[in-house]
Amino acid sequence: MGDMPKVKLNAMGVDAVCEAFASGMMMRELARKMGINIWSMVNWCRDPVRADQIRSARAEGAALWDERAERVLLDVSAKTEEGTDAKVGFYRAQALAQHYRWRASKLAPAEYGDKVAVEHSGRIATPSLDLTKLTDDQLEQLRTIAQAAAPAKGVPSDE
Repeated sequence: MGDMPKVKLNAMGVDAVCEAFASGMMMRELARKMGINIWSMVNWCRDPVRADQIRSARAEGAALWDERAERVLLDVSAKTEEGTDAKVGFYRAQALAQHYRWRASKLAPAEYGDKVAVEHSGRIATPSLDLTKLTDDQLEQLRTIAQAAAPAKGVPSDE
């Protein structure tokens, strides 16, 4: 009995599961449609053999959630629900659109997630070089490297 969800999912096949996810179907919805527990579906999808393929299909489906969000917002301006105040209809559509975009960000964070900007202010500590401990040959190599790297920076030359 415990292997029944796995048997059902294997019978459906990873390609069919991926097609469902790419078309925007959510995992919970597919599990309910197949008559299996959501956690059985999650565990089956996490299997390394199919995890990358499923993750990719879910990311494709994320674009549909973003499009649904836009459609909901556009539709509310064209019509409001019968007997509903226009403001209520707009706020409902706005909340629904926000949820759809949130869902897209969870399915494809690289494309629809929050962008994180990293700023650095201050100084980056670098190890200091004690030139007094270098041999004459090492100092000459360092001078040659410095001249080759930045001749226009005013590095003195022997010529």
